[in-house]
Amino acid sequence: MNKRVIPVLVLTGALVLVFGAAVLSDEWHSDLNSGVPYEETPWGIDPADPESSISYQLFENFGPLMLILALLLFGAIIGGVYISKEEEDEK
Repeated sequence: MNKRVIPVLVLTGALVLVFGAAVLSDEWHSDLNSGVPYEETPWGIDPADPESSISYQLFENFGPLMLILALLLFGAIIGGVYISKEEEDEK
């Protein structure tokens, strides 16, 4: 094992432990809106109604468009990796 790899592994392990501790130390409620006071927003979004959320509206009304954008972005990532590859000199 290379000596350069050891600090990276230690840092990665520390980050995994910190994030894992953060996730495990939080209280996960089954009802996220319980006990949270809210006021009616001026634009009519009710936090207790999941159908009024932006994410619901986005994926319900524009689902096919989101799939097309996902494929386009996936292609851009693959193209970026392909372009960034170094070419080997042929002798």
